[in-house]
Amino acid sequence: MSSAQLKRDTRTVDDILLEIISKSQQFASYSNKTASAPSPSQFQCSKTLPAVALPPPPAIMPALQKMRLRTEVAQEIGRLYDFRASELRQRTETALAHLFSDLAGSSHPRHPPSTSHQRIVNVFSHTYLRTLHTWINDVVVSVEKSAHLQPTTRRSNATFNHDYVPLLEHFFDENPFPSHADKVFLAKKSGMAYRQIHVWVSPG
Repeated sequence: MSSAQLKRDTRTVDDILLEIISKSQQFASYSNKTASAPSPSQFQCSKTLPAVALPPPPAIMPALQKMRLRTEVAQEIGRLYDFRASELRQRTETALAHLFSDLAGSSHPRHPPSTSHQRIVNVFSHTYLRTLHTWINDVVVSVEKSAHLQPTTRRSNATFNHDYVPLLEHFFDENPFPSHADKVFLAKKSGMAYRQIHVWVSPG
């Protein structure tokens, strides 16, 4: 992979956060439109409906823990996901509450209130959970392309400086057979051990 390709594939936590925010806003817009769609003459509720409580968001950490990801990066992505997932849950519950408030004052119901209530909750719950699972899948795909991943075949006990990978790629594109002095220089420049550089460029 060339340095240009690596830079194109590298995704930051901010990139992932922007995707999460965008999806949250899209779903919030969908929820608001759905909440205003039913006609007030469709249902009736003679008593206060139970409070809306959607399932808790599915956890993202199990998926992140399966990846060779730096701990601090996994924790940051998990924190951002948890925040946005909780926000989405609250927005969806609020949209449902507004919908049920409108339906409570309507007349001439087509279905019993409890039946209508549960059907609507099921629809919103399904869409809400499907959206969160999509977020998790999108994050995993994004992180797999990121230079934050720990190397699988070129590992060492010391921390590998992934930020230096583009320069290493460029250097070895120009000089595929670096000398011992070259490796020493690159190790010092990148803040890594000589063996990390040596193993990184070794074939296979």
